[in-house]
Amino acid sequence: MAILDNELYVFPSTKDIALVVDLDSGKYIKTWGRRGRGSGEMLRAEYWGPVEKGRGFWLYDSQSFKLRKYEKNNRDGSVLEIKEEYSIPVSLFPAHGAVLPFNRMAVNVASAFDYTSPLVLTDMHGTVKEKDLGRIPDEHHKEVRKVSQGKLADYRSYEGRISSFGNHFVSCLSYGGYISFWKMEDSVMASLQKEHFLEKILYNEENNTLLSPKLRWGFMDVKMTSKRVYALYSGKEKTDVPGAKSVLVFSHEGKLLYHFSLDFETARIAVSADDSILCASMSDPEAGIAIFRL
Repeated sequence: MAILDNELYVFPSTKDIALVVDLDSGKYIKTWGRRGRGSGEMLRAEYWGPVEKGRGFWLYDSQSFKLRKYEKNNRDGSVLEIKEEYSIPVSLFPAHGAVLPFNRMAVNVASAFDYTSPLVLTDMHGTVKEKDLGRIPDEHHKEVRKVSQGKLADYRSYEGRISSFGNHFVSCLSYGGYISFWKMEDSVMASLQKEHFLEKILYNEENNTLLSPKLRWGFMDVKMTSKRVYALYSGKEKTDVPGAKSVLVFSHEGKLLYHFSLDFETARIAVSADDSILCASMSDPEAGIAIFRL
């Protein structure tokens, strides 16, 4: 989900790329985009963050492996147009990502041949520039696979969410309650600012994957604005249906500022650029969107 000009875009939609909700009335007002394989269409859109100056957003199609920059035109500002498009290598297989300065992206990958972390830095074409970010997995559970060996390191259990603003980005895991805060120093270096472990990380000693059946559901979503980080945390047993009621609010440097508690479970959130509105998806007792004024 993403907020743009007092409208909430909900991805993905069943027939179109997104459903659009007016934040003043809370009512559905239109659909946006078209689902499909044709020109300008997408099959499964994932939100990868806002563009500069908040005039649009980045969307990644996990079916066609295309990353697109949608931005409002300069004529009347009412139409979102494709300004840039990049083809991402199938071999990268990103679970999620975010666009950074210096023509870089932070990407959570599902598998890899020759790097030892599920969090990598790439250029805008998906070429890996920094391949060993973070301390998950730890030094005792890293897998080093070379292309010549013909075997992928399996990072599917390390699936997570990423969000960015300016030269800061945050990465969190869907299992285990791990979140890390980063700052891009230049085009080749990202420095770890802070990390939190809300649960002890457990590993499968046979293949160095996360021991996800023994871990709790972690972070369902995360959004970064110019001032804060909003992280949706579950903490439920893995046997339960995934869902979260806790929104943890951090500074860009990883200091915990607030803990918001919802009275329903959600899996996705969106926050306005000025931190005045938080939206959360609802599925029980019926599908809907909750809008909170902060």
